[in-house]
Amino acid sequence: MKKLFSSIVISIFSLVGMPLFAHENILPENKPFHVEVTPSGKYIYKIPDALDTENWMIFLTIKNNESESLKLKNITFNIYSSDRKISSLIKNYNIDIVPEFSKIIPMIFFRENRDLDASLMELNISTNKGTEKIDVHLKRYQQPVKVFLPLKGVWHIGSAHEFGITHRRWDNKAQFAYDFIKIDGNGNLYTGNPDKLEDYFAFGQSVFAPGTCTVLEIHDGESDNPIGKTSKNANFVNLDLGNGVTCTLAHFKKNSIIVKEGQKLEIGDKIAEVGNSGRSDNPHLHIHIQEYGTNSKNTLKPSFPLPLSFSDYYVHPPYLKEWEFINMGNPNSGDFVKSAK
Repeated sequence: MKKLFSSIVISIFSLVGMPLFAHENILPENKPFHVEVTPSGKYIYKIPDALDTENWMIFLTIKNNESESLKLKNITFNIYSSDRKISSLIKNYNIDIVPEFSKIIPMIFFRENRDLDASLMELNISTNKGTEKIDVHLKRYQQPVKVFLPLKGVWHIGSAHEFGITHRRWDNKAQFAYDFIKIDGNGNLYTGNPDKLEDYFAFGQSVFAPGTCTVLEIHDGESDNPIGKTSKNANFVNLDLGNGVTCTLAHFKKNSIIVKEGQKLEIGDKIAEVGNSGRSDNPHLHIHIQEYGTNSKNTLKPSFPLPLSFSDYYVHPPYLKEWEFINMGNPNSGDFVKSAK
């Protein structure tokens, strides 16, 4: 039986490696301080996990407009549905913001029961120069483009983005990513020599465009790691899927990328081959999507991670005896998947 409850979880994580989405100005410049909200309350992220919850994230950027230091004291978060307050939380700070300088308050992550239908987050930012109130109107996220599996044949989800595990542990642009590995019926990643890249089932497998898209950026030439080792930089391709969404595929085999920047691709066009470059200790494919700003030629410009759902695929979770067709959904870690395309 579904329990109606209200809970709120707030975590402040490291901001390393996390670019921000385009800001919306909330307070005029003649105020003692100026606050920007990212991503302006545009999305509530429904995370596919065992709990019937929905999750959303915000960043705050606070700029000191005056000639003396500004002290951030606390921020009060009030969450409302259409007719009542759901929950409230106060986060205390002791941060000095120097004159004419901005301070980023890292990711603030909330979790609420979906049935409560949260629609408004009221922020009260308290400083030694006074308090400002900001209303952030919440809206459920809907993926604006279709993304298809970029691989042919049967693959295993080695890492998905269920809440609290795998990619969801990281506060960065890849927190809603998937990792695809290839295993045999006994759960083995390879046949033959476990130290030989070429003996891994995934290594050298073709990777295809996950939708009609344009190539934004490529990086190639990084060596594939020995099994069990990782390195800093991966071979990758960034794609413009349209509607403000960019897609990154990574860990490609060295010199296997066959597309060029600016090239138009159709669903199923080959991009590269699965490798073991970058932060990868065995051959697999990484994929995630982000929202980008006005300069789509530079995918490293301010952006915000987006939950990723796949279209038109078959899934075989460990607890099922047969394949199930999914029109649009989120496979979990441990599932087997194959494209219907």
